[in-house]
Amino acid sequence: MHLTLKRTAAAAATSAALVLSATPAAAAVVAFDDFSSNQGWTLGTNWQIGPTSVSPPGTGNPDPAFDKTPTADNGVLGALLGGNIGAPEGQHGFYYATSKFYDLTGVTGSSLSFWRWLNSDYDPFMTSQVEVFNGSTWNVIYTNCCVGGNGLVTDSAWNLQSYDVSAYADNNSKFAVRFSYDVTASGVYTISGWNVDDLTVSGNKVPEPASLALVGLALAGAGAASRRRRAA
Repeated sequence: MHLTLKRTAAAAATSAALVLSATPAAAAVVAFDDFSSNQGWTLGTNWQIGPTSVSPPGTGNPDPAFDKTPTADNGVLGALLGGNIGAPEGQHGFYYATSKFYDLTGVTGSSLSFWRWLNSDYDPFMTSQVEVFNGSTWNVIYTNCCVGGNGLVTDSAWNLQSYDVSAYADNNSKFAVRFSYDVTASGVYTISGWNVDDLTVSGNKVPEPASLALVGLALAGAGAASRRRRAA
């Protein structure tokens, strides 16, 4: 009987290991932010989370009247919501909006997406960037510098932006995102700046394995039932 139970336990453990090793990674949303409230963002100068509104006339297009997925809060992340940046500010270094840490332990094939409504002057007057944190350093994944000839960005609608960030985010317990802009020369445009909505971090995650303790309890239960049958 004891030998039989040992063999049963070994077979069950082997089967459990095979099941776990064969479990495929499943695509999953790890984090989502619709900016209906501040979910842990550190907001530098001019950065806000709140209702968007149309900004006064300037170069390019104004801030949007509504967020990407219209809701009662109308919330977005943006630079001076309903106002203009650039010339009214004078020159300065980067102003940042930085997310909290997202735990991507066990996640592979990570991606970052968000909806953007951006109007930005170009280098050397202004640079607008998106960076991600790999656990030790910040890495630029988007910059308007020199894009399309001179880097002037004049969004007039919400545009989906998607980035493969697996090199920075996979199995990173301290993945983070930050948006920024600077003003570095006189003559910069008066312009509406950043608006961001519906930020999503996703990837492939293997489901949590069944607890070995639960397997042990199941085997113990089977052994007890066998002993009861023998006693009967």
